[in-house]
Amino acid sequence: MGIKQKIRLGFFALGLLLFFSGLMSYFELNKLSHSTRDMLDASLKNMDYIWYASPNAEALETYPAYYEETYGEPLDPALYEIMAPSQEVLDRCEAYLVLPAETRTLYNDLWTQLGI
Repeated sequence: MGIKQKIRLGFFALGLLLFFSGLMSYFELNKLSHSTRDMLDASLKNMDYIWYASPNAEALETYPAYYEETYGEPLDPALYEIMAPSQEVLDRCEAYLVLPAETRTLYNDLWTQLGI
């Protein structure tokens, strides 16, 4: 086999490799897009069931349309504002992430006294 034939065979093999690599990438991306759609659907159903916001930004954006499609009526904006408050509302909120040990002990004692 001459050098020209080896080069042609090499390019042919490289072409086949790239073709099958691209084909496999297509199937992997397709599988990933299905799992992403499944995740969105699960997030929307979860939001609908528990009436809490989701950390899934796409679910937050599409929930009003999902609600309308599911129940045949538009979602009341006031209810959605309670379920998924705007950033303006969240900016006015306060969270206690790590309280001092004595405060945590007090909270624990108070909850214990309540029987919870």
